[in-house]
Amino acid sequence: CSVGFARSLGLALLPLALCCIVANLLLLFPMGEITYIKQDRLASYIWYFGGLGGGGLLYLLQPETWTRCLQPVNIIEWNITLLCVLLGLAVLEFIICLLQLGNGLVNAVCRPCCYKQEYSLNA
Repeated sequence: CSVGFARSLGLALLPLALCCIVANLLLLFPMGEITYIKQDRLASYIWYFGGLGGGGLLYLLQPETWTRCLQPVNIIEWNITLLCVLLGLAVLEFIICLLQLGNGLVNAVCRPCCYKQEYSLNA
């Protein structure tokens, strides 16, 4: 019957969401360089399919195409690293959401027992 637990779970999602935003923004700047975005040399799936897809899920599913990526140097490692960061953060967010769901269900079932209150439909 802890409201503080639910609040702390919600607050834990904020830094994770900010980290995901930063990781997605880093996709727009390969290897930390701004020249590729200025010259409009980014792949279209980074613009339209951000997050896990833009971060390298497509590279991961098609390793035979990795040799075509010549510039920027080490871009495959850059995208795979961002993919791993995004996957890890997504798993943490999923676990926190499951905990929040479980906490809500426990509170819904146990709250009347914890506070020994009678509920009536009369307002």
